[in-house]
Amino acid sequence: MASNPPWQKVSMASTGGRARISIDLPEEVRRKLRIVAARRDLTLQEYIRRAVERQLTEDAATTLRAEDDPVLGELWSNEADAVYDEL
Repeated sequence: MASNPPWQKVSMASTGGRARISIDLPEEVRRKLRIVAARRDLTLQEYIRRAVERQLTEDAATTLRAEDDPVLGELWSNEADAVYDEL
């Protein structure tokens, strides 16, 4: 299977519903991640995925919603921003 050029988007359907994200980390952080993941008997990918999901869950508890602020709710209540209502 040929790889796509970096500027070409790949549909989620063709990647099994997953998106690939690439980040640059200092070597020391990468080393620590590998050690901690190994201690938990997890792959680096699984450890990072769990950490990201845990942070997203924590952040969701404090996410500002339109219902929380009538002024922002009025600003956000438009067709262009409706896509964010599903997040």
